[in-house]
Amino acid sequence: MADISQTELLESNNDSVQMKLHTQLPARVVSFNATDQTVSIELLITQMDYEGNALSLPPLVDVPVQMFSYGAFSITATPTEGDEGLAHFAERCIDGWFESGRASVPLDIRFHDLSDAFFAGGYKSKPNALTIIPKAMHIGAESCYIRLFENGTIEIKGNINLTGNLTATGSVSGAGITLDSHTHNGVQSGSSNTGLPQ
Repeated sequence: MADISQTELLESNNDSVQMKLHTQLPARVVSFNATDQTVSIELLITQMDYEGNALSLPPLVDVPVQMFSYGAFSITATPTEGDEGLAHFAERCIDGWFESGRASVPLDIRFHDLSDAFFAGGYKSKPNALTIIPKAMHIGAESCYIRLFENGTIEIKGNINLTGNLTATGSVSGAGITLDSHTHNGVQSGSSNTGLPQ
């Protein structure tokens, strides 16, 4: 058997170390825990060994899931089984921070480990690509949405339940009837007030 050179040995060791480090992989949601705001995810790229054999990776559990949130403002949605996204793996153990919400020393010496995943939804494979509305921001689903267009138009589909006051500086209309200039037929002038809207 041929002797292995020092260079070959170092390269082999380097390859072995790199195979155990994880940075980012596409993934999909298996389940969602709304209380903890975590998901269980399935990784969508199979890991291979040196012989070219596929290694089965178990679902990752208790993975913090990304939501848009700054200050008092947030946009939330419910991750659903099958949703695609990106799993990225922290440089150090995140357990202490995740449980306490404070700065923490690593509770384990692992690096770029599968145990320290985060999940960011929204990355899509070609078969699951979203429909993009030209020159608009779309928030919602097909059944109900808000669309903000570049030209200043706002389009809303769905029922609206309003808490608070609604003020309009322009005209408001419904079913072709304007709120600020419509009239009623069959009304005689006088000192009495009209009845309530019916």
